[in-house]
Amino acid sequence: MTEKKRPTARYDWAAIERDYRTGQYSNRELSRMHGPSEGAIRARAKEGNWQRDLSEQIRQRVREKTGRAIAQEVVKAETDAEIVEQAAEVGAGIVRGHQHLLRKAKTLAESLMDLLERQLEKGTVTVQLKGGDTAEVDVPLDYAGKTLGNATMALERVVRLERQAYGLDDDGAGKAVGKTLDELLAEVVE
Repeated sequence: MTEKKRPTARYDWAAIERDYRTGQYSNRELSRMHGPSEGAIRARAKEGNWQRDLSEQIRQRVREKTGRAIAQEVVKAETDAEIVEQAAEVGAGIVRGHQHLLRKAKTLAESLMDLLERQLEKGTVTVQLKGGDTAEVDVPLDYAGKTLGNATMALERVVRLERQAYGLDDDGAGKAVGKTLDELLAEVVE
């Protein structure tokens, strides 16, 4: 019997090292992206003494680039007040964009909760069978629980992010003014 030789795969180890060093990917993600096994990546990283030390430099560079983008927007300003006003306007535009996205996410989470509520009131859900036909079945409790859990988690994230985007949290200490998340969720459930 002849022995089959495994073809030696050629990988772009320079690209793998570059992605590894950004600190943005796990070995599993690198394996999926580039091909070699996690163990091979781990061994090569150890052998080459690769360091995942670039993430802070990357974050700093992003801050510099975004700061430059704001600075380019305010080049027409001459006084400190004009500089502050124009930079604030650029920042406000970014926040308004985030607020718009958060409103959309909140609407989707609310729609999911509304759908679940209608299904629970009806007591059934429509499912697609293997042949392509549909059938009405009792609402599975695990489905209801998972759907409610996912919708609640999504809403919790959106509420937290919305409060940040609208500046409703005091001085970044993490304590929100107004109603707590539990109180807001209780209102949604009622």
